[in-house]
Amino acid sequence: MFIPVLFSILGFLTGGVLFSYHIPKIFKDVDVVALSPDHNPGTANAMKLCGVPIGMSCLLLDMLKGYAPVWGALHLMRIDDPLLALVIVAPVLGHALAVFYPFRGGKAVAVSFGALLGLLPHSLAVFALVAPYLFFTLVVVL
Repeated sequence: MFIPVLFSILGFLTGGVLFSYHIPKIFKDVDVVALSPDHNPGTANAMKLCGVPIGMSCLLLDMLKGYAPVWGALHLMRIDDPLLALVIVAPVLGHALAVFYPFRGGKAVAVSFGALLGLLPHSLAVFALVAPYLFFTLVVVL
């Protein structure tokens, strides 16, 4: 019981760090939330306002904060443990609720894909979901 609770808390707290807000602010002095039309601290807005290198960094870090707790927990838990669901959802909720930013988080799409990749790293189905997301985030921004 200790392992899933620990990874859930860590996932929720790291999920609450909005990299797509901080990285553009630190490296380009751009406030993505204030300058974007939808005021979303997300990868697409970071990429539009700050360019591909900043956007890619934000994307990778957002996916990593979903991937890492799930992958780590799976090495210490069984995949059929019902408490694994808490570990999977924790970083997603942490990003969406963002307790460090008065509950004004992002859409949690990249974090969700990161958690799925942590759960099923070799699954073609997950890559089939992630590939269109990456294409429409990085290549053709809708």
